[in-house]
Amino acid sequence: MIRIKLKDPEGNWHEFMWDSKKTIIEQCEAKNIPCPFACRAGACQVCACRVVWNKSHLVEEFWWDKLIELDDDQFLTCIGSVDPTSESSDEIHEIELTFDN
Repeated sequence: MIRIKLKDPEGNWHEFMWDSKKTIIEQCEAKNIPCPFACRAGACQVCACRVVWNKSHLVEEFWWDKLIELDDDQFLTCIGSVDPTSESSDEIHEIELTFDN
């Protein structure tokens, strides 16, 4: 199981359990958590957050060639997912993300 700890752009922390059927952005929208993005407007990389803790449990799924380069500690929340092997574990893994890039 995966617990996400996310610091929004205003500096507020939010915690939620990972829903494997949704991206981080979709989960933030459903929970009314402020999350910067402009994917639907065609502005890529706006949703990049910084991974503070446990990047090893995250994967980015690309259906195309990766066109943008990110720093090693950045993560695109629009296409981000959790490693299925981490998700299926009975142990709770915490992942900490922040939008204060």
